Amino acid sequence: MLQSIINGIVPIAVTVIVGVLVAVIKAIGDAIVVLVEKRKEEVIQKIRINRYNGCLQVAREVWRVVDEYFRINSNIKSTISNKQKKFEEEILKILPDLTATQIEQLRQSVAGEINKDKDKIVQNDSEKI
Repeated sequence: MLQSIINGIVPIAVTVIVGVLVAVIKAIGDAIVVLVEKRKEEVIQKIRINRYNGCLQVAREVWRVVDEYFRINSNIKSTISNKQKKFEEEILKILPDLTATQIEQLRQSVAGEINKDKDKIVQNDSEKI
């Protein structure tokens, strides 16, 4: 009699234990998938930031080269236009996969960085006159 009760309870107990284990494993698996997705997004974001910073550093170097190339010129309007064209040519030699929009953004970023104190210099020079 005890043996028949055990034989009836064991399959039910095994089924319950297997069901609980499946539920626990699924919950752990889902949590791992979410964690991996978050980590993947962080890595992708870090790669994008590093790529942008690398492009920005190259853009700064190209800007210095172009600035030196056009350092002495009496016609400022043609110089600005020519500098922009020269910047685009030079940066495309180093980073050929950039789009025109990306080049424009990098140029504006570097120009803003380089030129941020130039108004002060011009004001100071005009104040001296």
